[in-house]
Amino acid sequence: MTTAEFVFNNKIYASTKLSLFKANCGKEPRIDFEIKKVRKYAKTEEFMKKMKKMYKKAKATLKKITEENEKIYR
Repeated sequence: MTTAEFVFNNKIYASTKLSLFKANCGKEPRIDFEIKKVRKYAKTEEFMKKMKKMYKKAKATLKKITEENEKIYR
């Protein structure tokens, strides 16, 4: 998955003549992959999983509060 993201973000678009990475960060990405960097991606994936869980929990809580408020203020 990380390789696909890298390729997508590194693609130069005809309309802007820039890659998404350069447009957002102002510089070209470094292409030298090392084992240490792969370990960082594993940590990133763990972080993303935690964030998705937190997002789902927050969304469920907001939905519950909205439903309660609708009952009260009808």
